[in-house]
Amino acid sequence: MGRWKEAPTAETTDFILNYRKSLEIAEKHGIALYFSAARIDVLTNHFCGITQDTFALSPDGNVSACYEVFSEDNEFSDVFFYGAPEQNKEGYKFNLKVLNNLRDQVVNNHKYCEGCYAKWHCAGDCYNKSLTVNGRDNFQGSDRCHITRELTKDLILKKIKDSGGLFWHESI
Repeated sequence: MGRWKEAPTAETTDFILNYRKSLEIAEKHGIALYFSAARIDVLTNHFCGITQDTFALSPDGNVSACYEVFSEDNEFSDVFFYGAPEQNKEGYKFNLKVLNNLRDQVVNNHKYCEGCYAKWHCAGDCYNKSLTVNGRDNFQGSDRCHITRELTKDLILKKIKDSGGLFWHESI
């Protein structure tokens, strides 16, 4: 995302393989291991708080919806910064166009995600990461989608196995 931004995309097959190995090791030691977009115990239409009016202050006092975009120098600061202190420092002024665009970044509005079985768990993934991969165009998926589907599938199969191997039904 930063210093290594110009590098080729991640080796997803290697990542998935090594994540699975790491998960086995973690489980043996009673340690939880998570991938942020593979959340089997979550059903939601939003990945994070950007669609929910997150209020994060930059060092200059401006308001960002994204904890990863905390500097006005960030390439996508205009997408995530939606507020600034009033001139008299007695409140904030908000850019509703920016805020409404952020509120629209729910999985229901991502055409690419329509047929994906993991969409209600990953919820369209991280908007900042999506912009980094896809630019400002509509989301067209990324290597993270493959990773998310594989790890979500693993979690579903584990739930089935832990429930006796025939099916899994659980209220979330």
